[in-house]
Amino acid sequence: MASSVKQLCTICNDDGISNSAVTWCTECEVFFCGDCDKTHSKSHLSKNHKTMSAEDYQKLPTFMQEISSQCRDHKKNVTDKHKKCQDMKPLSDILQQVKSSASVQLFEKDLKDVKENLDTAIKYMKTRISTINTQKTKAIEKIRYMRKSIDDYLNKLEQDLLNDLESKHSKLKSNMASLMQQMEQRASQINQIQSQFFRNDTIYYRATKISKIIQTIKLSHNCFGVASDGKTLVITDSYSQCTTVNLSDMSHTILEGMRGVYCISLFQGNIYGTNNGANKVCCYKATGEPLWTFQHQDIARPRGLTLDKNGFVYIASYGNNSILVVSPDGKICKTILSDADGIKDPHAIDINRETGLMIVSSLTNQKNELSYQTCFVYKV
Repeated sequence: MASSVKQLCTICNDDGISNSAVTWCTECEVFFCGDCDKTHSKSHLSKNHKTMSAEDYQKLPTFMQEISSQCRDHKKNVTDKHKKCQDMKPLSDILQQVKSSASVQLFEKDLKDVKENLDTAIKYMKTRISTINTQKTKAIEKIRYMRKSIDDYLNKLEQDLLNDLESKHSKLKSNMASLMQQMEQRASQINQIQSQFFRNDTIYYRATKISKIIQTIKLSHNCFGVASDGKTLVITDSYSQCTTVNLSDMSHTILEGMRGVYCISLFQGNIYGTNNGANKVCCYKATGEPLWTFQHQDIARPRGLTLDKNGFVYIASYGNNSILVVSPDGKICKTILSDADGIKDPHAIDINRETGLMIVSSLTNQKNELSYQTCFVYKV
């Protein structure tokens, strides 16, 4: 077994100096440090000596480290200075002692055990290699089978989806074609009606119960705001002109001084209108003569208006999502509904003066499309 003791330079150690050894001379049988080794290798008597590193020497078995060329009894080299020593044991005896040593026998047994273990390990590894090769082959077959099963399933699923898509597409296409045909027919009918009747300078009387146009009124301007009390029909173009029509004889009168009137309403012979651009509400006589004009910071871009039985004016304030009521004399106002009540961009408003019910149109967002299909009804 190799020694693990740190070796010191023999020469330096004799002088009482502890220097680590770096080489071992096999003939001098001493250790040398780096400096002593240089001197030893340059000496005429020892320059041809064989040396080995101290590290390799420590790796030698103990029995080899104990072999010496010196006489154990006389401490002299038997090869050149002590050849006649009668106590020198024959080499064969030494070898016999070495071979019969328990350490050697134990070493031989260890080698035999190691050899048997290696043979067993090699045999096992060969068996494992054969086994994993077989397992690999089976795994490949299983993977390919699984891949084929997946491909077959996906192909079937794809075909089923394609068949279902084709069926639904054909049905949807048929329904859309039928719907498009109906829409085209309706569009054609509307185009025909537009070309025959609806021009910007024309008003139509319609009997709503039987959906029949009973009379057409030709005007000199476009039509926007319309109101009637059953005796008189008033029409504005929302910009500069306003016309009254006497329904008894269909005579027309152009009213002056009502420039900018947007939506209108009639009450007790007077005309009420909103001015969207100027943010104000106006009251006129039937002749167009102004009676009063009301402006307030809460009125923003007013649209429709209506009056209750007491003459209070209700305004759809489009610009700030609110409904306001103005006193009959046009001097004060109050906000009665706002966006907190669900009002959004109100446009049209009307009151049934007999029942006191008020209806207000409100903008809603249905399926990402703006719509005025929602109305709120209130009791006033």
